[in-house]
Amino acid sequence: MVKTVFYPILLIVCLLFTSCKRCKEDEIFKHEFFNCIRVVEKTQKETYMSSLECRAFSIECLYAMTGYEGHVDKWTQPYYFYPYSDTIEYIDVDIAKWQEWYENNKCTFTIQMADSLFKNHATKYGFPGLHWPISADSLVTDTIYGF
Repeated sequence: MVKTVFYPILLIVCLLFTSCKRCKEDEIFKHEFFNCIRVVEKTQKETYMSSLECRAFSIECLYAMTGYEGHVDKWTQPYYFYPYSDTIEYIDVDIAKWQEWYENNKCTFTIQMADSLFKNHATKYGFPGLHWPISADSLVTDTIYGF
């Protein structure tokens, strides 16, 4: 008798506690974070034009927030492009890491925290004026090559 009453009550209590701890994502942060990833994706394709600042800010913003630098080549011209490899798609590895970081931190991270990290990152690594990159939707296809 005790078991038949106790287990349903225990189940209800457990469900109530887990439903009360719902994740509240900062929608502005989420939008900006995934925009950074979309900019990285688009600027690594030859069909999208991008400035050095656009490529650098998208990578550096992700690095500032996540602490994961990624595989992009910052020191060889053209700067902030992924190295070629026959065996691994470095960009896919990096995007997976950034997405994993987001999933692990989405309930606690805010736009204010990201902005604060940008300021620290800009000072530490010499990126004056580091800010969120332009919208990935505003990137245009390179019409010179007709891709």
